[in-house]
Amino acid sequence: MLHFPGPRPAALRLFLTSFCLFAVPADPAAAADAASFDETRLSPDQAPHSKWKIVVGAGGIIQPEFEGADSYSVTPIPLVSITYGDWVEIDPEGLAATVADVNNFAVDVLVGYELGRSEDDDVRLRGLGDIDFGVSAGARLRYEIEPFSLFAAVKKTVNGSEGLVGEFGTEVTVPLSETLIVGLAASATVADDKYMDAYFSVTPDQSTASGLDAYDAEAGLKSAAVSVSAIYLLDRNWFVRGEAELGMLLSDAADSPIVERDLQPTASLFVGYRF
Repeated sequence: MLHFPGPRPAALRLFLTSFCLFAVPADPAAAADAASFDETRLSPDQAPHSKWKIVVGAGGIIQPEFEGADSYSVTPIPLVSITYGDWVEIDPEGLAATVADVNNFAVDVLVGYELGRSEDDDVRLRGLGDIDFGVSAGARLRYEIEPFSLFAAVKKTVNGSEGLVGEFGTEVTVPLSETLIVGLAASATVADDKYMDAYFSVTPDQSTASGLDAYDAEAGLKSAAVSVSAIYLLDRNWFVRGEAELGMLLSDAADSPIVERDLQPTASLFVGYRF
């Protein structure tokens, strides 16, 4: 699923595609082919074509302490997602608004944030200083033919790392029955010098303070990831969603002395309620 990495690789994964199960297929024949999917299970208390969709819930994510960490933490995450039609969504990662949608192509404007990183998060980070919280803005291009989607996105952060990050990938979401929806995704992330410097470089002063070797991380391919997710509908309102992702740091990010482990697995589990 779409994801702009920060210090916690899966802490606030984009929920924009997490709730695509609530969208009614545009083509009735496609709906019939997709395990005779019953839209009334997904729109229990409102008209099938109601434009407003609200999801609330809570869960937790197990993830590396920071990008490249060999230690893990469990983070509780509240879940609130509000969508209006196919045009606007506000969720834990920010806001996405579709400004164009023609012939299976769509362009979205994205507004979000970068959490930053504290040197107190882990012993490995001591002496590296903090990376401040930042606000990000960008755009995403999507091409969708159900159940497949291709995307390419870019975001610029103001404050924080001041970095420019891009991501491209593909995903597929398929209802296997009236109660079970599964998703598969693969993506790769590129980053500019500012982002790479903030999270993976070690300056001479930081080297002295931390004991790590000085290192200059350059722009380029930063990471790749594959994930599998599943959503189980408990009834017309309640659902459970789980996801497992295997990420891998690449090139200059993987070679950074800050990084303890290239492979970065994460897992999450949420319980939600749809109004």
